[in-house]
Amino acid sequence: MSDLVINQKIRPDISRPQWDQRTYLGRVRHFFSLTNPLTLLSSEERQERCRQIVTDYRKGKVSPLLTVDELWDAKVLYDSTYHPDTGEKMFFLGRMSAQMPANMLINGMLLSLYRTFPGVVFSHFINQSFNAVVNYTNRSGSVKASDERLLLSYCCATGGAMSAALALNMMFKNRNSVAARLVPFAAVALANAINIPMVRSNEVTEGMELRDENGELVGRSRQMAILSIAQVTLSRIGMAMPDMVTTPIIMNRITRTTFYRTHPWMRFTEYPIQTMFAGMALLFTTPMCCALFPQKTAIEIKVGIAAAQTTQSVSIGWSQCGGAVPLAIERLKNNGFVANFDFEYFVEYTECDLSSTVRAAIKFTKELKVDLIIGPPCAQALREMTVIANIYETPVLGWGFVSQSDLSDTSRFPYLATVLPTSLSLGYVAAELLELFNWHKVALVYYKNELNYCASVIEDVETAFNDPSGWPIQIVLKEEVTPDANGTVDGVLNTIKERARDQDIEL
Repeated sequence: MSDLVINQKIRPDISRPQWDQRTYLGRVRHFFSLTNPLTLLSSEERQERCRQIVTDYRKGKVSPLLTVDELWDAKVLYDSTYHPDTGEKMFFLGRMSAQMPANMLINGMLLSLYRTFPGVVFSHFINQSFNAVVNYTNRSGSVKASDERLLLSYCCATGGAMSAALALNMMFKNRNSVAARLVPFAAVALANAINIPMVRSNEVTEGMELRDENGELVGRSRQMAILSIAQVTLSRIGMAMPDMVTTPIIMNRITRTTFYRTHPWMRFTEYPIQTMFAGMALLFTTPMCCALFPQKTAIEIKVGIAAAQTTQSVSIGWSQCGGAVPLAIERLKNNGFVANFDFEYFVEYTECDLSSTVRAAIKFTKELKVDLIIGPPCAQALREMTVIANIYETPVLGWGFVSQSDLSDTSRFPYLATVLPTSLSLGYVAAELLELFNWHKVALVYYKNELNYCASVIEDVETAFNDPSGWPIQIVLKEEVTPDANGTVDGVLNTIKERARDQDIEL
């Protein structure tokens, strides 16, 4: 009785496949069970019973007589029969378990009817119609293909396959060669290269969903969408390659034998023979090619960091601040926010120098193709970095002395985000504070530094104070100061205090 589910210390997690999806063998075993054509023969009663077992188990209801094997068998039939998102029963031709028998008949037809115009048109029409049924049945997700997009991809793939097949047939019209028999494979490969990218083209424009280990949406990625589409296209072509390449070679040898030439009725055996070979190959290539690439994988994010090693080293120097980056990532991972993301860092010391910043920007975007750029921590250098990053649509995260108001202009810097509010916002907050106390006269006193940061902040504050739609404020004193030799500002503040009294300054 140890195999009963209720006796298990750790109950099976049916939200994940039964076998380890990190290994190719585990993925192959998973898809062998999912594409098993025998599940098409299951009765309505068994399908409903398996659906009830899975539904109850997810709700925490477990029959005392349910075994672990029965639970996994029910899960396999459920996954093969019901849509993973809607829970509705799928049309039987659109199920994964129908891939082998349906493609077996279709591939046999493609390999047998390649010689004539009607045969080419009919066989490719049937093939692409089946693909359209599969795409429609299995469409899911928030970025799913519309009916119009599916129809357009169906028409383009069908037209592309027919055009390729007819054109290649013209090339090999007078040749009884293996090349002529390989025309159907070339046409099918071209159709897949058209169909899949078109069906999923909205994922490229809007981005493929990225989720954490709990299934929560954390973002979208167009690069991952392109990679995923390429992988699916390759696996589809690889699925068809063994039978659509080896079968023509075998049939070409058979047709050259004396027995075949002396028995005209052997011509009628081409379709059943090629269909049989296709079925034998697809029984293995379907799950093996589906398993070529993991369905879920950790995302590697490349981060380029434009650091300052000597410039303002105490406040923004990499030696003081660099260690915060891996610590922050580790904290996020421990809290489950970026558990499925691996980070790789590339550091370039730009020292807020414009020429060094431009070189680093080109290296990050063009050579390394990073996913995110952090810094540089100085406003003018950040502007140069962002201009180049805009060309490659690479996000830039600004930090340090980068609170200038123009950096928040999304029309100029659409891919820039800063960790600090703008100094213009600081000015408006200060203006509201003055209004609260009914103050009108102010003195603006600021440090002089090598990056001219304080002066740029004061300019934004002054802009806010001079806004005619706001509280009337008079700036009666604006002065740049330098700390004394001891590094304090007491003397400066005392001087400003005396001068402020002369001007009746309130702040």
